[in-house]
Amino acid sequence: MKNFRMLVPLQAAALRVAYRAANMLPYMEPMFPEKWQLGKFLQNNIPAPVQDLLPGQSWLRQVQRARLQSDLLRRYAGLFPQRDWRPLIQTSGAVSWDWIREQQRPIIIVTPHFGSFAFGSLALAQSLPDKIINVFYDDPANNAANAVFFDLLNSQPNIEVLYNNPRGLAKAVRALKQGQILTMFPDVYQDIRQTGFVPFLDRYLRVMPGTAYLARKNQAMIIPAYSWPSDKFGAHIWLDAPLLPEDFSGSDERQHEFAIMCALFRSVSARVQAQPEYWHYWERLAQITQDIPGQGLTEKMRDRVRRVPGLLQQFPELQQIL
Repeated sequence: MKNFRMLVPLQAAALRVAYRAANMLPYMEPMFPEKWQLGKFLQNNIPAPVQDLLPGQSWLRQVQRARLQSDLLRRYAGLFPQRDWRPLIQTSGAVSWDWIREQQRPIIIVTPHFGSFAFGSLALAQSLPDKIINVFYDDPANNAANAVFFDLLNSQPNIEVLYNNPRGLAKAVRALKQGQILTMFPDVYQDIRQTGFVPFLDRYLRVMPGTAYLARKNQAMIIPAYSWPSDKFGAHIWLDAPLLPEDFSGSDERQHEFAIMCALFRSVSARVQAQPEYWHYWERLAQITQDIPGQGLTEKMRDRVRRVPGLLQQFPELQQIL
């Protein structure tokens, strides 16, 4: 144990050096063997219409840098779990931590698998130390890749880890009723039979409606949050405008939830378009999305809806789809 403690400063120094060195990866990647060039792989596999929505080609060489720095930041935080990380966190956006602290209604803070999402959970807990933060995760027994996050999350006294199962769902509802905060990852799903599609980057993205269900049932506001590593060392957090379930409508409960999820993924889509290098699921795009069938037909349907305004009044979900 003593020898391990002596090694911690050396490990920390090595991680910080590697973090700074990672800024050179975009310049070095073209010199790598082609099979190691993640940017080229993505360029060859992301559909052209999606690439047309993104800021040129330069971001493709930033992906390895972004992912490496996100992982190094998580590993560094794991060496000093009790440290106050707030001096290294820059927060901006439509709302502030103080504003969130003052709210009297249930809150769900959601983030996609974007940037330094694990460190972002740590930053959330330390920025709201007087709140209990309930974090939804897959049980490591079912998803071994999640094991690396648990020591970091469990190091914070105000974080409760909930598993994605019926018992975890019951705890989440109880936590919201008690005024605690719930965090969720809306761009991941367990059972494909429980998913639906929402518009995302001019495609349909497969998602579970759990976030919208909990928001609707508990009148909880949804705050999209995004975290990414800074150039030097630390993280930026962006808190997007809150989504209130009462601001959306549908012909029934399922359509109401669909409208909420569409609004949430408009936020996610805008952030991914602005900073595509930080989204972790580009390699899975073909598995979790599909083309919107018949783009020409879609335009004809838009024209028909414009000519018959009453359709939107009767079926408001058409506005989300078209």
